[in-house]
Amino acid sequence: MDRMGCKVLGTSTFKYVNPTYKSPKTVSTFLSAIKLFYTIMIQKKDYIYVNPLIDIYSKLEIEKSRYQGVRKDAPRLPHMAGTEEELSFRRETDSYFKFAKGAWAPEIIDDKFLPTLTYEAGKKHGWTLREIVIARLLYETGARISEIIGLTIGDYRSRSNINEANTFSKGSYGRRVKFIIFQQDTARLLMRYINKERKKYAVNKVKYEQLSDEEPLFISEKGTPLTYQAWYYHWNGAMAAAGIKLNPHKTRHWFTTARMRMIKELARNPDEYARMISEFRVYMKWKHEDTIRAYEHHFTNETNRVMQLDLHEKMKQDEAYYLKNRKEILRRNAETPHSSDSEPIVQDKEIQEFLDGLD
Repeated sequence: MDRMGCKVLGTSTFKYVNPTYKSPKTVSTFLSAIKLFYTIMIQKKDYIYVNPLIDIYSKLEIEKSRYQGVRKDAPRLPHMAGTEEELSFRRETDSYFKFAKGAWAPEIIDDKFLPTLTYEAGKKHGWTLREIVIARLLYETGARISEIIGLTIGDYRSRSNINEANTFSKGSYGRRVKFIIFQQDTARLLMRYINKERKKYAVNKVKYEQLSDEEPLFISEKGTPLTYQAWYYHWNGAMAAAGIKLNPHKTRHWFTTARMRMIKELARNPDEYARMISEFRVYMKWKHEDTIRAYEHHFTNETNRVMQLDLHEKMKQDEAYYLKNRKEILRRNAETPHSSDSEPIVQDKEIQEFLDGLD
């Protein structure tokens, strides 16, 4: 990843290695060479462990399938003869790092009406206030879904502004190392959820002021902390019903694209552009424990807050425009349906580079 600029995507037993535009053409050669290196070291008895470049689970499955449909002690006829089915194991690999030939490219989602389409799909599908608030928080903050559904009452209460909350980040091990900013309208919906819908299902049926800091902000109908699986059931149902193929993580990409567009429009010179990008990078990608101090230092002049509020205002304007011109917009969307698996809508190298590795 560091030397070859690859994007590594994991599964439970092996990893896919996707090259990016930064990667040399020798990635697959390197993976083959390092696997062969361990094979030879094991044969020479200079390495006493199993080959770390082999996926043991795939190897077992391949070995299990080797004798299915094979005539023992008889050669196979060529595939073109049409008398024997091609064996699937010949196309499989037991490598732990499986090289993906297609270059990985981060997707730029640049449809300004996508948040409104999502909210509308949810309402039609019967989303409760909880699902609506969570969807709005995803689009308005750029946070990961785990960072949203993992919020506590204390996270929300600890900020002086009603439209902010402290939260953790990937790799922070639960430490609250950043804060998120959302719209005033969303804050009012959130408070309505806490005092009405949440209270209805909570074990401790009290209003916001009486709740302890440790209480989860979002709960299930059983009164337990909301899980990703329980939340995703509602998200996936609404998107499927509306014909929108949208992974919830793509809301983070949408937010990033929208903020990058705003930065490019507002920056008056290269230095200002670089400063804004640096600030935004810190906001989106926490990696070190003491980053919080750098963050507060960067935003003492509240540049991030101002830009976030500007973005929220633009989102409100786009939503109002959509509601006024819904029929025409839906007609255009029917011709080019949304899909998180499609090619990027906008080709912008600077945004793609910023999104490279975003997770």
